[in-house]
Amino acid sequence: MGRLETQNRRIIAFLKERGNQGATNVELSRFALKYTSRISDLRQEGYDIRCQMEGSNGVYRYHYFGRVRKGQSRLFGGRDACP
Repeated sequence: MGRLETQNRRIIAFLKERGNQGATNVELSRFALKYTSRISDLRQEGYDIRCQMEGSNGVYRYHYFGRVRKGQSRLFGGRDACP
């Protein structure tokens, strides 16, 4: 398994582990500096990952909501809603 696939697996495992609490962009950046690219990869694989901004301090929280049909993200036609 390559580096990107490993990062993807670690991020989705962490999101699943965190459940309703989700994970912040700060936490996800510990797995991959380009965590937004990894989130995009996971969404393309069919993972329903949603994001919300927390206040105005640049912190975003990501949540995992299960699987959707591959390539069919529920967010804006597959594009990321948060940085």
